[in-house]
Amino acid sequence: AERAGGVKERGGRGSQWEAGEKERLDGVAGIVMVAVPSGVVVIADETGNVAFVSADLAAQAEHGPDSAVICIWIGRAVDLTTEAIVPVGHRATALFFARQQGTVAGLDLARLAFQLIDPAIEMQITYNDGAVVEPGDVIATLSGPARGILTAERVALNFLCRLSGIATATASVVAAVQGYDAKIVCTRKTTPGLRAIEKYAVRVGGGSNHRFGLDDAVLIKDNHIDIAGGVSK
Repeated sequence: AERAGGVKERGGRGSQWEAGEKERLDGVAGIVMVAVPSGVVVIADETGNVAFVSADLAAQAEHGPDSAVICIWIGRAVDLTTEAIVPVGHRATALFFARQQGTVAGLDLARLAFQLIDPAIEMQITYNDGAVVEPGDVIATLSGPARGILTAERVALNFLCRLSGIATATASVVAAVQGYDAKIVCTRKTTPGLRAIEKYAVRVGGGSNHRFGLDDAVLIKDNHIDIAGGVSK
């Protein structure tokens, strides 16, 4: 552009940044077609070059804050440690066993975690959700590609341990009120994003669900009473 010399107007599309640069060069910024808000969708799989994808996304910024950009990454991130150490095709067997007495919950989610990483992984369940286990009991046995087992095991265990813990705690409270005309119910104060499955774990432990949100049941609390001016109001 600096070699052009004497140019009074530059044609083509332009953005506010391009207009500023053209005016800096020759004091005149003529844009025939002003860039309008646009959208860019970048679709990449596991072979995508992160630098190139980032550049595509960043290039959209020149059009202003009203231009949308969407990145759809259809590949899954890899387990760098496992892929560096475990040979391709190596198979393994793994056991899920109880460290203490408790009520099992979350096996379907644990199985799903492995299947999403590698459908070739097989999971044989010994104790189903709701079963009471003792220390040392084998809850499930995994067999299949070692890479997939190692990659998914933490997510699977997170679901299994979290939900089994809720089911176990619920079962202990249910047992404490046995013989009384009482029912144990849970609140809607759950972990963000996990409400449905945490409430499922409560049912597995013998409890009941109260409400899932503010729109499916009435619960009058102290705050409501204070603002209303009393129960009679």
